[in-house]
Amino acid sequence: MGRVILFTAFVEGTGENSLANRNFIKPLAERLFSLVDVRDIIKGDVQRNSIVLPVIRPGSYTGIPGLLLILFQSLLPLSIFTVLMRLHGITIIARGTLSGFLISIFPWSNYKLVLPGIYSLEAPVYGGNDHYINRLIEMRAVKNAKKVFVPGNNIKRYIKDKFGVDSEVVYIPAEPYPVKKKIKKFTPVYLGTIPDEKTLHSTIMVFQRIKKRIKESKPVVLSQFVEEDFKRELERTGIEIISMNYEELKNFLPCCHVGLVMEGENPLSPYLITTKFMDYISAGLPVIVHKGMEELCSIVNEHDLGVCVDPKHFPYTAMDKILSLVNEGGRIREVSWKLFSEERFRNKILGIPT
Repeated sequence: MGRVILFTAFVEGTGENSLANRNFIKPLAERLFSLVDVRDIIKGDVQRNSIVLPVIRPGSYTGIPGLLLILFQSLLPLSIFTVLMRLHGITIIARGTLSGFLISIFPWSNYKLVLPGIYSLEAPVYGGNDHYINRLIEMRAVKNAKKVFVPGNNIKRYIKDKFGVDSEVVYIPAEPYPVKKKIKKFTPVYLGTIPDEKTLHSTIMVFQRIKKRIKESKPVVLSQFVEEDFKRELERTGIEIISMNYEELKNFLPCCHVGLVMEGENPLSPYLITTKFMDYISAGLPVIVHKGMEELCSIVNEHDLGVCVDPKHFPYTAMDKILSLVNEGGRIREVSWKLFSEERFRNKILGIPT
């Protein structure tokens, strides 16, 4: 395929602990060009040996103000870089619709586009704005790409229906976790940020149903940030909140028993395959998934990785199923390697025959 340069424009850190590094930069192991927030540069959260264009991240960069700011700061240097890349036969792989949109301004860029999700739906769900503008950004990024990769079949259908573009499914990769001995008390875990009240209440309901079945269970939320109101409600219901870095997490998560994925009640839910899910099964944990997460539930059911439930009506049979899967950590890890290996991701994106 020749030389490759990656381009990420999510205006986020690209250092060792960032999602950009774990899910995009490290698996592809190529040179990086990135727009990085000045504050991340000051903190040192930037990939070494990368070409960095510093920007100042606005409060919301999903709408028109953020887009204009990024365009103003990056248009000239981007035009120079894309010309040089084309002259030297370098392939550009862009991560995300904003990245693809910026590169698409230059018709000679000839880029491949990797989509982590659906940008035009994410903004209204996560408190952004300008849904119409986000749709235009996404449409241009998708339609001008040489090839588009998406992380699921539902997103593949969405891109085809909305923009008339065929894409290829390639799941975002996950790192393998070490094998560890289980904690003595049955430990269900929710990993990561709790985005809204619906997710909070669904998580609490499932934890309570587990506690009712296994009285000695010890529910845990693993997160470096929980809103104060959410934190008080979790603690009031006897749920422990633990903050740990990624290295600590790699040693702790395999010691738990089951992972919860409860973001099932927003317009994005049918399309989501969350990174927490990939972390769970990479650590050998079965999962309890909100039934509204259609794409994820299809994977869970096909590969027998857990159960998909309505949190309000959690049957005993679902818990029986989870208890039977706790001892199948080895098989669950094999499924993780098959679906979410870095090698699989790299070969698909770079067009390497397998």
